Amino acid sequence: MNQSVYEVIKIVGGIPLFIEDHLERLAHSMELTQINGTAPGSETMIALIQTLCNKNQVFFGNLELMFFNTLSGDYQFLLGFIAHSYPAATDYLHGIGVGLFLSERNQPNAKVKNTETRIKANQYLKEHNYYEVLLYNQLKQITEGSRSNVFFIKNGQVYTAPDELVLKGISRKYVIQVIQEQELELVEKALTLEDLSGVEAAFLCGTSPGVIPIRSIEQHSLNYKNLVVKSIMLGFNFKVQRYLSESSKTSHPHR
Repeated sequence: MNQSVYEVIKIVGGIPLFIEDHLERLAHSMELTQINGTAPGSETMIALIQTLCNKNQVFFGNLELMFFNTLSGDYQFLLGFIAHSYPAATDYLHGIGVGLFLSERNQPNAKVKNTETRIKANQYLKEHNYYEVLLYNQLKQITEGSRSNVFFIKNGQVYTAPDELVLKGISRKYVIQVIQEQELELVEKALTLEDLSGVEAAFLCGTSPGVIPIRSIEQHSLNYKNLVVKSIMLGFNFKVQRYLSESSKTSHPHR
């Protein structure tokens, strides 16, 4: 198998959450990595996912959709359930601990399978028992998590790295919408390691965890009860529930 791109899609009650956004990003990843072919439309993919859920009688969890070029120059895609690990309910109340990891992605905007960054980050997570690691580059800029995006609260402003430095996460897109709707000040700037001393609070967002507060970044303790973080969490969860409610009216998901 040559280089492949993929999406991890969260299934809730048989509904693929934000499937349209995942397929749009998949098409962009295919273009960046020069994988031939066209990503399926949302109606086709929803039908395939519902068939897969019904066949396996599994209606909650994570699915992986992977596209790759074959040796003959054609493309194939695989769709199947993968193991998932969701945070405990207490993690949303008390926050999670994360580490720091020096690494830079060659193509941060493409979701590429089995990158060296992911492999090394997973090993680091196991060794240090962190929930996630935040990646920083040679300029000591903190860009994103190994499998998530990160936001910081500093002086009442919300900071996150600019688009060109990160994988533009689906959850990140909706978090930014919430920040704008709540009329919070968003600063698209990568904070540095030195900036951490002035950070009041932070949170991760991603397909599996949704939005979750950070309790500590290595030795730096943060306010996991920060009201801005809690407000953004509630706003994001509302968007998720609204999407699921609207999707259930046009399909026949299992619960």
